[in-house]
Amino acid sequence: VLKEPELPSKKLDKENYRQFKVQVGQSMEIYKLLLDHGNKFYFAHQFDTRGRVYQHGYNVHHQSYEYKKGLLTFAKKEPTTWVGLWYLKIDVANQYGLDKKDWADRIAWVDRNENNLENLDKDADQQVLYRKAVRAYRAAQKGEPIGIPVGLDATASGLQMMAAMSGCKDTAAAVNLIDTGKREDIY
Repeated sequence: VLKEPELPSKKLDKENYRQFKVQVGQSMEIYKLLLDHGNKFYFAHQFDTRGRVYQHGYNVHHQSYEYKKGLLTFAKKEPTTWVGLWYLKIDVANQYGLDKKDWADRIAWVDRNENNLENLDKDADQQVLYRKAVRAYRAAQKGEPIGIPVGLDATASGLQMMAAMSGCKDTAAAVNLIDTGKREDIY
C-alpha cells in the first residue's frame, strides 16, 4: 500500500515545503499508475560525455530525492547471505552519513551499534533511507527475503561499467569494483 512519503531529513523553509508537496503529489500520481499496472517497471539509463550513468524519468528513479528513493523496492525479494548482510551493514552506515569511510570502518560502526541502530535515526544524514536500511537489515537477520536497493560507492560509474564489461582488473580496482582494502578515488 502506498503511503505519503516521509519528509526529507533536512528542514524545509515555506517555499521549499510547498515545492516538496507539489513534487510529492506528482510523484504519487505516477506511483499510483505504476501500482495500477502491475507495480513492475524498468529503468532506462544513459551515459553522459564523461561516462557517468544517469536514469531517465523525472518522478521515479533511484537517483532522486531521499523520499522518492525510500519508496522503491525490488519486485523480486530474495533471502540474503552473509555477503548480503555485509552489504546491508555498509548501506546502513552510508545512510547514517559514513559513506566516505572505508567499508571495514562502516561495518565496524554497525557492529558497535548493533543493539542501538533503531535509536540513531534522528542523527542520520538520510533519515528515511537509514530507517529503511535498518528495517531491511533486521529482516535479513531473521532470514526474511528483502528487496531493498543498496547503493554502493559509484566511483566514476562510467569507468566502472567499462571495467566490468572489459574485465580490466586494474581499472576495476581503481574505481572500487574490486576491494583493495581502502576507498579508491581515481580522480
